[in-house]
Amino acid sequence: FNLSYGDGSTVSGQQYLGRQFDGDQAVGAASTYSDSLNSADHPPDGLLGMGYQSISQYNSPPFIQTLIGQKKLTRPVFGFKLADSGSELFMGGVNTKLYTGNFTYAPVTTQAYWQVNMDSVMVKNASVIKTLSTIIDTGTTLIVGDADNVKTLFSKIPGSKDASTTVGTGFYTVPCKSVPTVKFSFGGKAYAIPPDVLNLGRVKSKSPDCVAGIVSGGSDQSFWIIGDVFLKNVYTSFDLGKNRVGFATLK
Repeated sequence: FNLSYGDGSTVSGQQYLGRQFDGDQAVGAASTYSDSLNSADHPPDGLLGMGYQSISQYNSPPFIQTLIGQKKLTRPVFGFKLADSGSELFMGGVNTKLYTGNFTYAPVTTQAYWQVNMDSVMVKNASVIKTLSTIIDTGTTLIVGDADNVKTLFSKIPGSKDASTTVGTGFYTVPCKSVPTVKFSFGGKAYAIPPDVLNLGRVKSKSPDCVAGIVSGGSDQSFWIIGDVFLKNVYTSFDLGKNRVGFATLK
């Protein structure tokens, strides 16, 4: 197999059929991969695809769908808590010990990635962008949006700057002393990205400007990718039975 990802990373190797279950599960054993998938402190263990089968380049059911097909799960649902420590993938339902209150759900609009509509983006409780198509992706660290809407968002944050020439293409900075709270609304409920999570750190030592965790993916990007900068603030339910994504407040 030979795969490439949205950030330009690539991986190749040999594809096998695993027989740990009653049926076969396709597994790729990587022999080569991009440096971006590796680090000295955190060598890669692997990638577990949890999207819909329609995006498989080899038309192989993802692991979670194999489990569902084999009736090895109580419910066709999996839940995620993402954190610097204590992260958890819960298969067969959600872990009620990790969240409080009820879930707010958004229906899947296209059964490929976990694609749902976001109601709005807010800065200091004021809506600055309405209705966006988004992909909920635990495998993406940042939040990646289309160029025009990302520019609109940062135009509403006093002191923000386009940092494409200083930090990297698509990046913006905000004043370290006044990083705002940005909120995303799904299913009629707004969830906050706290300033300390949105702030990725100073551009350089003693700089008054900090790098923001929302970046532009370019003018031709038609959807936003909602990664860990948002997801680490909520408990997320992925429901294959009802084709929906739910968010709840972390305990």
